[in-house]
Amino acid sequence: MAAEEIKSLHVVKEVQIAAPPDVVFQTVLEPHGPMKDMNMKLEPWPGGRWFRDLGNNTGHLWGHVQVIKPPTHQAFGLIEPALEQGVSKGWGDMLEHIRTAAEKKRG
Repeated sequence: MAAEEIKSLHVVKEVQIAAPPDVVFQTVLEPHGPMKDMNMKLEPWPGGRWFRDLGNNTGHLWGHVQVIKPPTHQAFGLIEPALEQGVSKGWGDMLEHIRTAAEKKRG
């Protein structure tokens, strides 16, 4: 059996959000855009699950939280090779959803 190659994917996205860090962090933990439509859940603690909840104890496990450091947001985990190409664009879209939601919350 051949050993699997371990790869690293480093994505850096920055966006200015006119809201306090604690509001932004809480907003990051909520599902937005397509993740909301898919009923995605995030358990915000080390070892917590990131999963799609289909109800009746069914769903899809997408990953586990490895690091969480309020009020910053850093994500570490495994990404399937087929999804690597869309990660950067996907995070850009997601950050725009988060920015809009956090700025609405700040009052």
